[in-house]
Amino acid sequence: MYHKTLLSDSAVTGPMTHSVNCMKCGSDKMAEQSISIAFWAGKEPCLIREIPALVCEACGEEFISDETAMGLDMMRGNGFRREDAADFIQVPVYSFTASSGPVK
Repeated sequence: MYHKTLLSDSAVTGPMTHSVNCMKCGSDKMAEQSISIAFWAGKEPCLIREIPALVCEACGEEFISDETAMGLDMMRGNGFRREDAADFIQVPVYSFTASSGPVK
């Protein structure tokens, strides 16, 4: 599951355009940007970057096209081989109980 809103092909014809309104807040201030999506692939976190999207400048909601969503699904379905990675990053790991203190 991607934590992004899907922008249907009926809303976008051809290349992504700024002529659509945000489906969350209704603003017409949409900008083409590259976004990143993080999720778990097996036991490892996975980050996909440079994903084309429309981002609402008013509320920050991110929209991807059907075609982009299918491409992401195909990437995920094919699996992620470490040797195909464009880059590697280190991420800090926190324990919820350690950072939040005791629950009362």
